[in-house]
Amino acid sequence: MIFESVPYSEIEPYKAEGRANGGNAWLQMHWANTRPSKTPIEWHKLTVNGEFVGCVGLLPKGKNKAAVRGWFVREIHRGKGYGIELIYYLIEVAKERDFKRLQMITRQERIAEHMGGWHIVRHFKTEGTEYVRYLA
Repeated sequence: MIFESVPYSEIEPYKAEGRANGGNAWLQMHWANTRPSKTPIEWHKLTVNGEFVGCVGLLPKGKNKAAVRGWFVREIHRGKGYGIELIYYLIEVAKERDFKRLQMITRQERIAEHMGGWHIVRHFKTEGTEYVRYLA
């Protein structure tokens, strides 16, 4: 497994697959590009044996807070624990950047609960559940 920080151009070829399979990496890119006053998303990808497996974005939201964005694992790689590995990797990136709090909204509630350390903030009808994890 290789994790890398990458520009969105390396994630973009998978946006149609992400959109078709419920991922939202394409939407996050569009949001970042159409709102230039907002902080851009920092993209990270996971490859296994040279093949793109998935991605996740880190969106700084102030000095001490950041959010998970564009968390996506290709359908052919799901069920192998790669989504959890992406989140653990992003937690370490956030800690290295001295963020104290990481927020995530996901419909993958079982994964968040399996990982532990995430606290439920609220539920949304369509987006899923908002979680927060304290990093300090």
